[in-house]
Amino acid sequence: MDAGRAATTLDGPIAGNEQDTMGFTMVDGVMFGSGHPDPSGPDAELPALGLIVSTDQAKSWNPVSLTGKADFHDIAAVQNTSGKHDIYAYDGAVGAVRVSNDSGRTWSTGASILARDLTFDSENNTLYATTERGLAVSVDRGMSFAAEPEAPSLYLVEALNDGSGGLVGVDSDGLVWLKSAGERWQESGAVTGPVEALTYTATPTALLVVADARGVSTSADFGGSWRTIVAAQ
Repeated sequence: MDAGRAATTLDGPIAGNEQDTMGFTMVDGVMFGSGHPDPSGPDAELPALGLIVSTDQAKSWNPVSLTGKADFHDIAAVQNTSGKHDIYAYDGAVGAVRVSNDSGRTWSTGASILARDLTFDSENNTLYATTERGLAVSVDRGMSFAAEPEAPSLYLVEALNDGSGGLVGVDSDGLVWLKSAGERWQESGAVTGPVEALTYTATPTALLVVADARGVSTSADFGGSWRTIVAAQ
């Protein structure tokens, strides 16, 4: 159920940009994206955007690499010890994971895998991918994956990265699942309708955030109860 104040609505698109953003994540105030260009924009002839970044909350985007070549359907990024970002991206054009250790300027090609969602657990240096065959796990930074047989059939997954080593995900039936380090997966709640996106933030307040049939909703108890903050239009 929803709790709290009435939901707001979103205005957009930001800066009038109607690009088809497929992969997206935000780390340390930097937005990383990919997908297809605005059909009425200056890059309309490009088949794909490659990796693009924004530092002004999507008011403008700058190309970084693989312009016209890579269509990243999902992106996971974490800051590394050099002050740059390790980026793990699923390239739908070639069906493989690509890995960068310098904020997306150069890339290596990892495992061929049909992935829907990626997340990286920075505490355990483990990359997770959801696939039609279940959750897959990589302990060599995307170069190879192995099945996680005890996991539910997750559609989306997110590492908590809060010191617990935990994971949270949503399966194809809309159930929310939680796994703490060393424990079995436990059902913890449910979403409403198809889920388009899922993320989790540990600070300043621990919140699970989803975009589903209601709009954008948050949960402080891993899906047991929800507050819709942006209503679907």
